Amino acid sequence: MWDRGNLLLAVILLTTLQQNVAEKLLDMSPDAVDYICSKCRQDAIEKFVNSGLLNNELSLSLGFQKAWNKSQCTKQIKGGIKEHTAALLAYANGDRGFITEFNSEVETKGGNTTRYDNDFNYKAFHFLLMDYMMLQKPQTCQAVYLLLDTKQTAKIKSTVRLGRFTTAVLNFDSLKQLHDFDSEVILNITSCLFAKLGDNICKVNKEDVLLSPSEEFIVENSVTVVDTEDDVTYTMITLNHVSLGDLNNCHICSR
Repeated sequence: MWDRGNLLLAVILLTTLQQNVAEKLLDMSPDAVDYICSKCRQDAIEKFVNSGLLNNELSLSLGFQKAWNKSQCTKQIKGGIKEHTAALLAYANGDRGFITEFNSEVETKGGNTTRYDNDFNYKAFHFLLMDYMMLQKPQTCQAVYLLLDTKQTAKIKSTVRLGRFTTAVLNFDSLKQLHDFDSEVILNITSCLFAKLGDNICKVNKEDVLLSPSEEFIVENSVTVVDTEDDVTYTMITLNHVSLGDLNNCHICSR
């Protein structure tokens, strides 16, 4: 049986761990794969799709194969190819395990070209998702809402990125109906780079959008919201668009 000293140490360690989790900051995700290839799209399509790289990456991941094989939609975005639609639908249809694995690589396999070249296993998939967003880029920015999976905080006036592909919703009330907000952290994001996950990929739900790992935001504020109607208290962090990200990546996209 533990003595009082060991018990006190355990309590201190647990409290410290909880504080560390709670104090995780939104930041620039410096190791994220964030390449945008819109300035050399045709060269990038040759490199990532027509060269056989996409098929090779599909053969290496059962989760990717399963998601891709569910992608039955004949709609094609203007200026794009059928693989653009298939990729976006594969993300929407992917199971949690595959999407978690993919986003883990997106978050950690960038930062330098050597790591990207040698360790990132979803180059074609990443390109197609990012390029779909650039092809569908809205004329005006739009507010979207996201319930964070983990507790995070943000430094006011800092510049941050999501660092991974993230599904958000266009309607705040829809998000509120689906989740219990009590003690949660909600992001109120003004985004200028996202892809709709609705009838453009033969899906019924028109509220969901996919956000990119590259778009940069400034943290405008972070407030505690006391909702007396639903008897919940939650944190709302507001992020406003600053930049789409680095668009000069043809040395990566076409070599």
